Amino acid sequence: MGESEQIEMNKNVFWELIAQAKAQYGQDMGAAESWLTDELVKRGPRAAQSFHDIIHAYSDLADRYGLWDAASIIKEYGCSDGGLPRGKKFTWPP
Repeated sequence: MGESEQIEMNKNVFWELIAQAKAQYGQDMGAAESWLTDELVKRGPRAAQSFHDIIHAYSDLADRYGLWDAASIIKEYGCSDGGLPRGKKFTWPP
């Protein structure tokens, strides 16, 4: 795939990929992760780096704006980073 053929990655495409992975694989995070990896490889290194940057930006926002507080209330006895399945905080589009 040439440089001009690479598919742009932005937050809308990011959420479309997350939605597609959820639709196809539901709660099977391993299968969804494998599918996402394949999709990002197809889209090229720039798209993969942009996906990485977007997911980490959302992670930083989630840590800053109350996700852990909400999880602690729901879980009743507090919540650690092991209390939410890996990647789960990215499954709710804004």
